[in-house]
Amino acid sequence: MPDVSILNEVDWSEVKSHYQRRSKISEELRNLLNDGQVRKFAELAIGISDNAGNYSAAEHPKIKASIPRNLNWQGRICDLAKKFIPLKNASDVPQLIDRARLDYLKISVGSEMSCMINPQVCWVCNRRTIWTHLAWTRGTGEAEQLLEAFKIGDSDSEMAYSNWAVGFHPELGSSLAEVAKEGSKLSLEADVSPGPLVFLWADAIASRAFDDFHKRLTHRT
Repeated sequence: MPDVSILNEVDWSEVKSHYQRRSKISEELRNLLNDGQVRKFAELAIGISDNAGNYSAAEHPKIKASIPRNLNWQGRICDLAKKFIPLKNASDVPQLIDRARLDYLKISVGSEMSCMINPQVCWVCNRRTIWTHLAWTRGTGEAEQLLEAFKIGDSDSEMAYSNWAVGFHPELGSSLAEVAKEGSKLSLEADVSPGPLVFLWADAIASRAFDDFHKRLTHRT
């Protein structure tokens, strides 16, 4: 049974606000891509012009600064994004990212881009969604143990970054869909309408659940 307790103290108004900002940027990204606005699209897609375009990149200054060092990086990011649009199954996302051969654009940044471009099919695979998946399926105790091992750089940990594309990305879809469904029920109980773009909604929930849990943990220690 899933551990729904991670959603018990979530502020659904905050989740909806997060979702609305991201869905607006998701629409802007698709419009920029369709209009051939290569530079503007690429800069937004990796969080240069707005952090909310890609939090996985924006939260890591080295990544955001290093991706533009790739040759023809803007055009190549647009080419990658176009491959996400027709996907009916997100299982192809890790391979598409790998084939793009963009230094520093790996599964966290790339999967977030896929979600922003195709949010009904593709999901984000980053620290927050992986933690949410683990807490949902195994409980917060095990999620915290694996997160701590990840933070200290334990390469043998299940949550080591090298495992994200192959080990976690395929598993996240079903659990994040469940999180989105449960979150929709709870948000309606709080008189907050849920977001219709399932994996952007799930990502907003995961982000808030992760942050709220660790704030409470800090206050207890």
